[in-house]
Amino acid sequence: IRETIVRERIDRIVVFHYLLARPVRRALRDLAAPIPVTVVVTDPFSAHPVWFRRHRFHTIVFSERAKEQAVRRGFLPPEKVEVYPPILNRRYDDTPDESSIHAVLRKLGIPPARPTVLIAAGGDGLPNGARIVRAVCSAGLDANICVVCGRDRAFKRAVGKVAESWGERRVVVLGFVDFMYELMSAATVVVTKAGPAMIMEALLLKKPLIISSYVYGQERGNVDFVTMNRLGHYASNAKEIARLVRELLESPGERSRLRRRIERIGIVNGADPIVERIVEGAGATGSPLQRLSEGPQ
Repeated sequence: IRETIVRERIDRIVVFHYLLARPVRRALRDLAAPIPVTVVVTDPFSAHPVWFRRHRFHTIVFSERAKEQAVRRGFLPPEKVEVYPPILNRRYDDTPDESSIHAVLRKLGIPPARPTVLIAAGGDGLPNGARIVRAVCSAGLDANICVVCGRDRAFKRAVGKVAESWGERRVVVLGFVDFMYELMSAATVVVTKAGPAMIMEALLLKKPLIISSYVYGQERGNVDFVTMNRLGHYASNAKEIARLVRELLESPGERSRLRRRIERIGIVNGADPIVERIVEGAGATGSPLQRLSEGPQ
């Protein structure tokens, strides 16, 4: 970090991982560099304590719950913590037109006329994923089933074997994709784990959501947010997930109620205001880089 600051003539730093705030603080101390730092806490509701420990950097969180956690436990003073909406891909601010969605579905061999169940892993897979896919396939649904496996090759192989039992035209198995926006927009129901980006992106698109798993501590707050506000469901049992999928597919009224609740919550994308805040508030007096360009002192 020290070498990068000097080599690239860094004049402001934004931290997006909880393990990096302390090394950044040490690097700036060693360099005696008054470079402004902002920590952006990407866990929206139940953040890992390491996000807040042993630094006094300007910190942006995505909920009052996260701010309370930082302040109540004495990690940071209230004036160091600001609350903004979560940072999300700008594409999710709008729903794509129907022709774009249908084009993606047809390319994958998915009939656009039928409802689609999207079972989406994160980049590193979906716990219990093969059982979930098998249970949903076994439920006898009149729906397309699209499974995104991320980078988990073992999961993809296991799901591929499940898909073979039901025929390729019914179950589409994908690895890591760069068109989740279109797939999620096309979905009637989304099944995924409790990663903050996936949950918020699904809610921005107002999709019925079933959460199948979460990382203890960090992601529990995401589950609480969805279930306590009745924006979706949490179920870890594969058969229960399949039952909920069927219930949502067969109940347009329930899907409409979920959509109205999501609209009332008013989730928005915080990318632009957070960038503006970092830019306007991150200016340091003087130019520490003129001195730093000569190497560490």
